[in-house]
Amino acid sequence: MLVNIRRNLHKVAATAIIALLVLAFASWGIGDYVSGFSQVRVASVDGKGITDQAFARARQLQEQRYRSELGENYQAGMLDDPTIKIALVQQLIDEHLLTRDARENGYRVSPQHLTRTITGISAFQNEKGFDRDLYRDLLRRQGLSISRFEEDLAESMISDQVRSGLSGSALVTEAELEQLLALQGEQRDIKFLLLERANFADQVTLEPAAIEEFYDQHPERFQTPEQVKIEYLELVLDDFAAAIEIEPELLEKLYSEQAAE
Repeated sequence: MLVNIRRNLHKVAATAIIALLVLAFASWGIGDYVSGFSQVRVASVDGKGITDQAFARARQLQEQRYRSELGENYQAGMLDDPTIKIALVQQLIDEHLLTRDARENGYRVSPQHLTRTITGISAFQNEKGFDRDLYRDLLRRQGLSISRFEEDLAESMISDQVRSGLSGSALVTEAELEQLLALQGEQRDIKFLLLERANFADQVTLEPAAIEEFYDQHPERFQTPEQVKIEYLELVLDDFAAAIEIEPELLEKLYSEQAAE
């Protein structure tokens, strides 16, 4: 999930550091950041769990990221949608599975590559370039250690290797490419004829008797649905209950069924 760090190096420092922290907390090792509390798992994969505290913090930081990216278009409660919550948990699970598969297949990140990635992040730079003190302070403010952060970033870079391999190995046949180019450059010529009613109205003569006959034969076409305007409507339960008769046998049957359960 830290892959977004490397894709947004051109953004301002505030946006970059929010993305960093969202992804760092959301990584599988988030349990290491939370201690001293009873942790309830919201999901479990390979015997490792995503705790409710981990999910809550990932959600909070994701909300901060939305605020930064959407600006005035952000709406409070966007992450309250159950669909989005499920998607966030699924994203954490997918990231774990992807990293596990990458390690099993021998994917690795060298220390030199990791160092180049970190020093290239604008949030950790000043006018002279990478600032290690700034790097350490920004992580410390969010309760992150350098070792934990770098470990999570390395795992994200490993999983990104898998993603890049999949996207880079996609095959497009010549026929598919020709079809795509044809669709992109496709044009349609449309012709239409507009008939104005006013141009023909003076050419039509209707006798009053014909109009009346048509009206009599099609009265439903000249009616509007019945409407009622209500300021308020009071529904009293006792009024409905008085109109309902319940057989004693039915009550006994319901009671027996409930008692059996």
